[in-house]
Amino acid sequence: MKTLTERMPYRSKSTEILRYVFESFGVERRKTLKEKDMKGYVLKTEEVYHFSQKDPIVLDSAYTYDGKYIGDRKNADFLVHEKGISPETYGDNTVCSIGFCEKDGKWYGWSHRAIHGFGIGDTGEKRFPEGGHKDKPKARTLEQAKEMAIKFAESVA
Repeated sequence: MKTLTERMPYRSKSTEILRYVFESFGVERRKTLKEKDMKGYVLKTEEVYHFSQKDPIVLDSAYTYDGKYIGDRKNADFLVHEKGISPETYGDNTVCSIGFCEKDGKWYGWSHRAIHGFGIGDTGEKRFPEGGHKDKPKARTLEQAKEMAIKFAESVA
């Protein structure tokens, strides 16, 4: 089997370094084939080129209107259409794992394992796996409820 540098049609030191970095860290390239407005999020059919794969993979991925990744269509439909949540990110995250629901006035936190909503008057008690939120403050504001949703999302990630 040929090495990476033997397979490259044009080899330079900078190209070799970039390829090494891309392969080492699993960097991928995405090409959008089509987009559809799903009334609450955008569904993109994408060709994903990963440097560890020979051929691209075609995926349907859901994004917020400002380009933040929500997940697949099933998760996006559940969050946006069934629960009425507006997904968003926090901190340096690139994947939505919190969101606000105007219907019930709660902030939600989630991962692939669990979802829970926090509103004014709620506590973190019994909501966090493995005691991830030991103090039991009540949310007195929506900002405090949002912080609880963030802590929950982090604890189930």
